[in-house]
Amino acid sequence: MESIKVILRLTDTPEEYSFRIDRRQNPPVLHIPGDYQGPDVCIPCKPEQVKWLNGLSHLMKPRWDCQWEFTAVETCREFTRYLKEMEIKQKADPDKQIPGNIS
Repeated sequence: MESIKVILRLTDTPEEYSFRIDRRQNPPVLHIPGDYQGPDVCIPCKPEQVKWLNGLSHLMKPRWDCQWEFTAVETCREFTRYLKEMEIKQKADPDKQIPGNIS
């Protein structure tokens, strides 16, 4: 699994967000940190991360708690490129809030 950590401003203050991408599955699956309370129950560590990811429905769809399935391999690549670009922009302008859509 590929691990990605980026600083994003999804709330009032920039924070570090973690993502894990399982590329062994086709299409790939995105995981975020959470408190696993059973096989299908995960309470996300950062609810704003869930809200943001749910807004990216053109790239992925919810699979289980704390997991999203990409619509295709290419959308996974697009998402990882976007994360890296957003982190660079966030470092350049820390007061700017990150938009919820990738265009």
